[in-house]
Amino acid sequence: MLAQRFCDAAVELEHIEPRLREYIYDVSTYPDSHNAYEVLGALKFLRLLRTYELDIETFRDVIYKYEGIWQQHDGVWHHVEGGLKHPGTTGPQYYRLQPFQVFVLASMFLFKVWINTEAEAGSRELLPTEKVMEE
Repeated sequence: MLAQRFCDAAVELEHIEPRLREYIYDVSTYPDSHNAYEVLGALKFLRLLRTYELDIETFRDVIYKYEGIWQQHDGVWHHVEGGLKHPGTTGPQYYRLQPFQVFVLASMFLFKVWINTEAEAGSRELLPTEKVMEE
C-alpha cells in the first residue's frame, strides 16, 4: 500500500522538496530497514498530502532559515549563503539537512490546518482525517 501511494505522490513530493521524495521512497522501497513508526509515519504523511492544503512557501522558508542555500559541484554539496551555524568539531559550521530531517520539518510546517482543540464535541464538522469513537 505504501509503495503504491508513494508512486501516486512521487512527482508532487519531488516538486515540494527532492529530499522529501527521497526519504519516502526509501521507506516505501525498503520497509524492513525502517521501524513501524517510520513506515506508519510515511503512510500518514501521504494521506495528509492528499487531504490538506499545503503551505509550501512556509515549509521552504523553514528549510532556508535552517540550512541556507547549498549548491552541488562534482557530487559534493557546498554552502553558499544563509542558514544557521551550529557547533561542530572544528568550530561553528553550516549543515545540510538529511532527508529524514526534512521529512520531520515537512510534517510540522507543510500542512495548512488548524483545529480548535477547545471546541466541544459535535460543535463543528469533522475534518476528513477525523472520526468519532465510542467511549
